[in-house]
Amino acid sequence: MSVFSVDKNGELKANLNLVLTILVHIDGHMTPVRNLYVTLAATAKTLMDDKNPSAKKFTVIPKNIKLSQVKMMKEDEEMEME
Repeated sequence: MSVFSVDKNGELKANLNLVLTILVHIDGHMTPVRNLYVTLAATAKTLMDDKNPSAKKFTVIPKNIKLSQVKMMKEDEEMEME
C-alpha cells in the first residue's frame, strides 16, 4: 500500500510500494524470471504563496528520497543481495 501525508507544517511524506517483474524472451515466449519488491520513501516541503488571492502559487521543494526496502524473489525463494 502506498501512503501520502501532509502535516501541519507543510511536510509532504510519501511511501511508494512498487512491484516489478523481470521478463526474459525464451523460445518465442516472455517468461517471468524474477520479481522485485521495492519501497521508496520521499519527503518534501510544500509552500503556498497567497499574496495574490486570485492566483495562489504552490511550491514543492524535495528534501530526500531513499530506497528503504528491496526484495528480489525467484518464485518463492528470496534472493540474497550483496
